[in-house]
Amino acid sequence: MTIDSILSRFKIQTKIFLMVTPFVLSIALVGVVGLYSNQLLRGRIEISNVVLQSMDGYKQVFASISGFLRDPSKQNFDKASADVEQQKERLSDVGAQLKAQTDVSLLEQALSQTDGIAENNNKLWKLEQERVDIQANVKATFDAMTATQAQVGKIAFKLIADGTRQQNTQKAALKLSVDIDTQTRQLASFIDAFAKAATPADRKA
Repeated sequence: MTIDSILSRFKIQTKIFLMVTPFVLSIALVGVVGLYSNQLLRGRIEISNVVLQSMDGYKQVFASISGFLRDPSKQNFDKASADVEQQKERLSDVGAQLKAQTDVSLLEQALSQTDGIAENNNKLWKLEQERVDIQANVKATFDAMTATQAQVGKIAFKLIADGTRQQNTQKAALKLSVDIDTQTRQLASFIDAFAKAATPADRKA
């Protein structure tokens, strides 16, 4: 049995309907698929925009951490920490929002890496605090050594001055002893000479 023999049993309107219906269904199916694809593409674009906006926060994180590395002050550390925490919150919110719509494994990986950034930032600040403490201890030790050196210098100067005075006193005493001895010798010589020069008559007298 051919298609013509089957269609010969129906009216012309029915034949037209049966012939046109597959084309209409095909066109409708193409339209539905196109609409679905359009909606899917629009959703993907929106997801991409949200993800890109969330990733844009890393520019501020990089800038603040770079500023902290250039000048490791408490203010710059607090700013870098705040920017990192804000980026973590942003990624968490986006991940929770898109989790039901698409795969968020890359966002979760970025969030994990951001945790690593925060941890490294805290380690850098801890090292900076240790460096400052060590520098302060070294300065205090150096100041104490300088003060001790100055005190030792004063004591050494006093000892040298006292030794010089004692040496001068001893020299003066020695000189006086030498002078007395010399005068004693001269007096003894004078007496001896006088005794030899006197006559026997003078001695009896």
